[in-house]
Amino acid sequence: MRNLDEDISFSNDEGSFFDPDNPTSKRNGDATIQTQADPLDTEAASEAELSELLEGFKNRANRENDRMLEATDSEFWFCVCFQTREQKEEFLTKSNLMDVGDKYLDGMLVAEELKIKLTSRVPDMPKHRAFDKEYIRMSAELE
Repeated sequence: MRNLDEDISFSNDEGSFFDPDNPTSKRNGDATIQTQADPLDTEAASEAELSELLEGFKNRANRENDRMLEATDSEFWFCVCFQTREQKEEFLTKSNLMDVGDKYLDGMLVAEELKIKLTSRVPDMPKHRAFDKEYIRMSAELE
C-alpha cells in the first residue's frame, strides 16, 4: 500500500495535487494540474475488482459448503446383524475382529485386519486436547 504523504505532493492551488505514479497527473511549473482520468477505465477497473472479490466470496462459500457436507455426512457407517449374539461373536472371532470391538468397530482397523487397502481420501480429523490434570484431580475428588 502506498504511503500517500510521500508519494503525492499537494499544492495550495485550489486543492489540486500531483501524483508522480499517475500518468494523468501533470505538473505545470509551481502549479499542479490534475487531469481527469477516463471514467470508463475507472469503471472497468472497479468492475473487475468487484468481480474478483465476488469470485473470492463464492469460492469461500463453496469450500465452506463442502466442509459442512463432509462434517455432517451420516452415510459413513453400516450395520451388520446376525440372528443371535453367539453368531455375531463367532463371526468376530473367526474374522479376527473381536479385538477391534464387539459392537462399534473402527472401519480403518477392520479394513487393516481384513487386509483391505482403502484408497479413498482420509479426511482431516479434529485433534482432541488431552484432559487437564487439574480437571482429572477435581473430578476424582467428587467420587
